[in-house]
Amino acid sequence: MGSEGLITVRIKTTVHMPEVPAEVEMGQGAVLRDLLMKLLQKLPIANELIDRGTGEIKLEGLFEVRLNAVPRNSLPAGDTTELHHGDILTLSLILLGGG
Repeated sequence: MGSEGLITVRIKTTVHMPEVPAEVEMGQGAVLRDLLMKLLQKLPIANELIDRGTGEIKLEGLFEVRLNAVPRNSLPAGDTTELHHGDILTLSLILLGGG
């Protein structure tokens, strides 16, 4: 474990996003929503991803999120899934082609 009372979560991205660090330290008891809020607030498009009125995280169609290879929408506790030291969050940009 990292510093006293902190857990470290590794962050993987499928595209280069300089605002997203390779690791994030979170407090004990942190949940997926806490981590997503911390990461998304740093992105230039944060206003499109976080509803400022409700705090809802709106990633559908833009990003796929996996925690330890499990898709966010398949986690039994969803965004309230508790994080643990050594967890891996994968943030994939959904690229759509057209013609």
